[in-house]
Amino acid sequence: MSDASVVIVTMGDRPESLARAIESVRVQTAPVQLVVVGNGCSPSIDDAAATVVVIGKNLGVAGGRNRGWSVATGEVVFFLDDDARYGSPDVVGDVVSRFAYEPRLAVVSMRIVDDDGRVIRKHIPMLGKRDTRRVADVTTFLGGACAVRRSVLEDTGGFPDDFFYALEETDLAWRVLDRGGRISYAGDLDVIHPTVPMHRRAGALRSTARNRVVLARRHLPWPLVPIYLIVRGLLSLGNVRGWGDLVALFGGYRTGWSTKVTDRRPIRWATVWRMTRLGRPPII
Repeated sequence: MSDASVVIVTMGDRPESLARAIESVRVQTAPVQLVVVGNGCSPSIDDAAATVVVIGKNLGVAGGRNRGWSVATGEVVFFLDDDARYGSPDVVGDVVSRFAYEPRLAVVSMRIVDDDGRVIRKHIPMLGKRDTRRVADVTTFLGGACAVRRSVLEDTGGFPDDFFYALEETDLAWRVLDRGGRISYAGDLDVIHPTVPMHRRAGALRSTARNRVVLARRHLPWPLVPIYLIVRGLLSLGNVRGWGDLVALFGGYRTGWSTKVTDRRPIRWATVWRMTRLGRPPII
């Protein structure tokens, strides 16, 4: 079994970006298994050593990542978006060393910068964002630029398959924290990723709103559910650029309430307090 695996999920619509992502994996100084998942496609890649998984239909972000880590062999599983790439050849080795040194470390989330090196602050998983180079414990992470201990994926079951797009990493993060695991933001390690405003992503507002309601109903103590949804709903208005966006947002909320949730497992109040002490209570 290798120390590290990198899972890249692609829909086959960004071949040039995918090639750059793969190149950034192959120049890593640490040995790594590469897994490329074709989510509803058969990816064409120039890498004979890669493990290629072809899925007949698009299972969404969560489903694709779950299929990828299920065939990965690494003790630490990295997830990299197909339009992202590692900022240096030492990222994988550095992260693997952190997992080896800290047994309670469950997830490492890396800093996101754009092609010009500017920090994408919306992807910093903490409220205080002045020192973007910090290394600190946080309450969530970005799924396309992270690493997760394999045993944690096996223990939790990985990402929620019913989250086609958006908040799949938050669902996993809350379960990890409730089991006592640590999530570390590694501001000293960069992943280069373009930034696209949410209102320009097809279906993003609706999917995010739907998943947010399901997330709250599944994992929050009931007294926190309305508070969380009201706060996040108001914040989501910042992504609205017109009537169509507003319809998508409220449509997503409506779908989230009508979705049947059969696996409700609310996090403990001790976890709520721990998240609060880390600077982000589960109402923000």
